[in-house]
Amino acid sequence: MNQNTDETLFDNRDGIAVITLNRPHALNALTMGMVDALYEQMGAWANDDSVRAVVIRGAGDRAFCAGGDVVAVAESRKDPGNTLREESGCSRMSAARISCRAAPARSACIWR
Repeated sequence: MNQNTDETLFDNRDGIAVITLNRPHALNALTMGMVDALYEQMGAWANDDSVRAVVIRGAGDRAFCAGGDVVAVAESRKDPGNTLREESGCSRMSAARISCRAAPARSACIWR
């Protein structure tokens, strides 16, 4: 399973899973779509015995990740059907981190 979007790129290079946050114009700030893609892909990798480590990198040379994109979150809250998106995104990100570390042989690296 590969959840690539324009804003989040995923690759598995010989057991090293690589995530690239691909919004350099916005300092790689996370949108809800990116959080959803990360959640799905991290879940898939957590169940893939070939993945030994996950590397997260930011595109561009200005920032690794500026955190959550407050403008995108504000826009998503304007949709009445998305009243719980903000909370569910935070919960999903936490769950993705936990599931990534579920297997004792796995480790996580974060670099720019």
